[in-house]
Amino acid sequence: MQKDFNMSAEWFRKAADQGNAKAQYRLGMLYSSGEGIAKSIKNAYIWISLAAISSDGSLKKDSISMKKRLSKKLSSVQLEAADKIIDNWTPKKSVNK
Repeated sequence: MQKDFNMSAEWFRKAADQGNAKAQYRLGMLYSSGEGIAKSIKNAYIWISLAAISSDGSLKKDSISMKKRLSKKLSSVQLEAADKIIDNWTPKKSVNK
């Protein structure tokens, strides 16, 4: 089963890097749980925050809610560093065109 999480993390990362909000949310959740990827609350916060910015509807609501929960687990220094990354993030262009 672990191999499936590893593969999921890999594919979610590729789609998340290109700006896919659902993939950003799911990648953030994997970082939050440590399934298939090294657990990192900071990285979870970053990806969930990006999903909150680029999504709408129920995904936006879920992302905002999760972002608030994750922010409580980070220090002010970690939040500041994460917010800088979020502010400067731009999606990568697909190389498979």
